[in-house]
Amino acid sequence: MPATFRCPMYFTGRARPLGLWLTLSFVLGGPLLRAASPASSKAAKPKPPAAIPVAQVPSVVEGLQALGSGPARLVWVLGRDVEDLFVQGKTGQLYVLDTEDGKGQRCLLEEVTSYAKPMLSPDGRQIVFTNLDQKAVFAVNFDGTGLRKLVEGYASDVWWDPGTSHTWVYVRQGYRDTRGGVIRCRLDNPKVVEKVWQAAPTGQPFISYFQLSRDGSAAVDTFPWPQVGLANIAEGGYSALGKGCWPGIAPDDSDRCFYFTGTHNAIVLSDTFAKTTRTISMTTMPGLSSSTAFHPRWSNHPRILTVTAPEGKPDTELYAGIFDVNFTKIEKWVRITHNQQAECFGDAWFATGIQPVKTESSFARKRETTKLKTVSPGLVFRWENEKATNAIFDPDGGNNRFCRAVLEGDAVPNAWSGAELRNGALVADEESTAAVVQACSGQQAFSLAFSAQAARTGNDAKGTLVAIGRQGKVPSLSVDQVGPALFVTVQTDDGRVKHLGMGAVSDREPTQWLLVYADGLLECYRNGLMERSSSVRPEFMSWSTSSLRFGSRSDGTEPWQGALDGIEIFQRPLAPREVADLYTHEAGNWAQRAAPPRLVVEAELEERSALPDPAKIAPYTRALVESVWKVRKVLNGTLKEKRLVVLHWCILGSQPVETPAKPGTLKRLTVEPLEAHAQLQGELRATDVLDAELPVFYEVR
Repeated sequence: MPATFRCPMYFTGRARPLGLWLTLSFVLGGPLLRAASPASSKAAKPKPPAAIPVAQVPSVVEGLQALGSGPARLVWVLGRDVEDLFVQGKTGQLYVLDTEDGKGQRCLLEEVTSYAKPMLSPDGRQIVFTNLDQKAVFAVNFDGTGLRKLVEGYASDVWWDPGTSHTWVYVRQGYRDTRGGVIRCRLDNPKVVEKVWQAAPTGQPFISYFQLSRDGSAAVDTFPWPQVGLANIAEGGYSALGKGCWPGIAPDDSDRCFYFTGTHNAIVLSDTFAKTTRTISMTTMPGLSSSTAFHPRWSNHPRILTVTAPEGKPDTELYAGIFDVNFTKIEKWVRITHNQQAECFGDAWFATGIQPVKTESSFARKRETTKLKTVSPGLVFRWENEKATNAIFDPDGGNNRFCRAVLEGDAVPNAWSGAELRNGALVADEESTAAVVQACSGQQAFSLAFSAQAARTGNDAKGTLVAIGRQGKVPSLSVDQVGPALFVTVQTDDGRVKHLGMGAVSDREPTQWLLVYADGLLECYRNGLMERSSSVRPEFMSWSTSSLRFGSRSDGTEPWQGALDGIEIFQRPLAPREVADLYTHEAGNWAQRAAPPRLVVEAELEERSALPDPAKIAPYTRALVESVWKVRKVLNGTLKEKRLVVLHWCILGSQPVETPAKPGTLKRLTVEPLEAHAQLQGELRATDVLDAELPVFYEVR
């Protein structure tokens, strides 16, 4: 089964000495349990298939009680298809476990359907889940009564408001539409609905991640996948945390976040306020048949999370693990299931965790603003790099929108998260493209800035760096490399095509280029200084149905080889002083870059991980594979080790890339240390043969 995956959750409330009362309520079956049972679900249905039998292991209950120092409840989906990791094919049943009721693991809802992301309410009494078949959110009491539909969409979180004592269910509208806004409805009265977030796309089509901080003012999500961020809900902005999936946030007031790495065997844990990060293994359970995991989710206990492992295997089981007090590792694991079935999702509630106790918002923290300190008037598109937030704010400081562009074909991020282009492109999404063409054509003016470093500058080098135009047509405006020079091509209002030389392009260092047009004059700047100008009047009407691409033309022809980043487009002409300031800013970014140490070796392949199937890794469109190589000769650089692990691209643009497979194959490898390539952290990786004792390198192209 290839490595795919998506995300987790957490909860809310304030831990108090009333943990003992909660414990007694569980043990004695007191008001904590009895108060939670609305009317049962009505309509009688045909008898469902029998529940899948589960092994009852007495030590599970004792292990969970010891892990959380008290009672615990869990919910998960037990599936009938090991490859259906999101239970999309109506292959699951809902299972629960209460450490105090003596019933063991049992099937709560026997109907076999598409249960997704079941979540326990903050008081542990109810379960909220999404039925993917019905594209709607449901709730049910922990004893199986009271099944009811809440609202259409995909449920992402259940949050208790410490100020009002209301429990809210957060839902992404539009089911699989990442552009669908996030709303919330009251769990006890789903007709009460409020809008929460519309500023940027969220999650990914298969799952919604939007998970609230304890005070409800922030949420972690992907905006959208694979960019993980912490949103300031009031401001409508977010701070980028990294690249990955399955983000979660702690249920206490620490704002501690995590997200899954592309290896699917570790999380990056971010202490947001301390501004520190570390990588923690998620596959330290004994006896795993594969070092991959899935479905990580924070429980209502600040140190405990659940995860399924190994990922997508016949022996996938549900585990609960507890962080050490310093959050540097998983201190102990408890295996929940022992049934050789396809466990999916999973959520845990502990009586000693954060509970919904009404309190003043003393734990609320002042959040860093997500607004830019300086606003550039007239800015309509920004793509600094894949890691950046790439937000545009209006002159009043309010959030306007987030710009999005995706790498297509064999385009990949480089060491600085810019676009490394060969036979691919960086393509702006429809919203960003529409904003650019409408604003610039409406104003009959524009400024286009970008930084470029060519891969080749010989006479035979060519390709399109920027193209605004319709597919199959000559671009309305393009920037092209021909040999060692750049040219801008413009369709004029009298039907002609005009070319303007811009200057020499470099393959040794990045160069900032800036085109400024207004009132019939097109000016070209190189590193802040004007190179040349020309009289021309672009035909702006042809921009109205255009695409915006970097690295090839709209139909994918004329691919360019090199690296691009620092892209900005304005709907007005920039003054020479502003042009100089933009270059100063870019030069400052370049000054912080240190070229990774490069090593060239002649090596012999020992073994390679199994390749993932391009058809089964969606929404991923690219993946890396790990191989072990025996070094025969160091041709350039220094290396003490005789063996090393190398990452190679094996899927690009959803197409397989040829990689050495036969042991004994000899190859000249140009590699750089993996730690110098943080941009790969969120990339999907096949890791079957990883030897933890060997150094890991990335094969550069």
